[in-house]
Amino acid sequence: MIEEFFNSSELNDVNSDENVIPRVQLIFLCVFVGLFGVSLYYIISRWSNGIRCQILEYFSGVLLIFIISQILFLTNWLSIIHFSKEIPYVELFGNLFYILGNGLFLLLLLIIGQGWTNSTQYGVNVFQRILNYLITLSMIGLSWTIYIMFVFDVEFNANNNNNNSNNYSYFLDTTPGYILVSLYGVIVGFFLFSNHLYYRIEIDGSKKKLMFIFTVVFLNWFLLHPIVIIVAHFIDPYIKYRVVTILNLLINTIFFILLLFLFRPKYNHNHGHFLNRFFGNNNRDEEDDEDEDNEGNDEDADDYNVASSSSNPKNEKKQLLPSNPTPTIEISQ
Repeated sequence: MIEEFFNSSELNDVNSDENVIPRVQLIFLCVFVGLFGVSLYYIISRWSNGIRCQILEYFSGVLLIFIISQILFLTNWLSIIHFSKEIPYVELFGNLFYILGNGLFLLLLLIIGQGWTNSTQYGVNVFQRILNYLITLSMIGLSWTIYIMFVFDVEFNANNNNNNSNNYSYFLDTTPGYILVSLYGVIVGFFLFSNHLYYRIEIDGSKKKLMFIFTVVFLNWFLLHPIVIIVAHFIDPYIKYRVVTILNLLINTIFFILLLFLFRPKYNHNHGHFLNRFFGNNNRDEEDDEDEDNEGNDEDADDYNVASSSSNPKNEKKQLLPSNPTPTIEISQ
């Protein structure tokens, strides 16, 4: 079916932009479904052991929203290619779901950086938690508003045969979109500040390393989206929609894979954070060394007791009796 869709003569009759975008969206839909399946596998396998993976549970919900958005896009493309008309509001809702997924992924990064599921300190600062939700709702609400205004403006200009209308424009490459770019700057500052606060109060060394690596990696996600908006301003309008679509999907996919990799559960550890694979082994090695030392000390002590008893015949009867009967009674109980 996919080959028939790609090789359709109707698909070849449309312009190159409409030829490329459905293929790209189909590829990323398959990637999202694959990530969703892997995430569910991790979650179910941990549930069977009575352990929850809250980060992956939340992440699976985000992936599901992105999957729905891609399905809506492809449904609309199929209608355009095979019936030469759009399905009313399908692309609109596809973009609304995509914006919602971006906003919820932003919230996930914020709360992970503040110690969610990793620290008892998370949630102590109520004002910080309120800011998390305010920032997320603001990003989603503003993006929805900008997009809906853009859609109706394009339709109005098209209905009035206005040559300034451009179906290939990017809705964030507008004056309201530039305001949204400035809000990204505020969010980056809040992300760094919140992570720094958690880093200062955390006393566990492995968790501090986790926070440092997480902040460095996912800071790039916050920075790349505004960069796409800026780059879109200098791209030829005819290819702008194609380039922006590919870049946005590619950026999200890369960081989805990184999040799933970094927080995949480790089956001999309850938390499932990726640093346990690097630093947890060292801790276990230290514990093994301590156990070996303790066993060695116990063996030395046994040898010493045997030598002492053999060198002093008067102690033979005492050695036959338990030196401390109380622990024996406790063990028998």
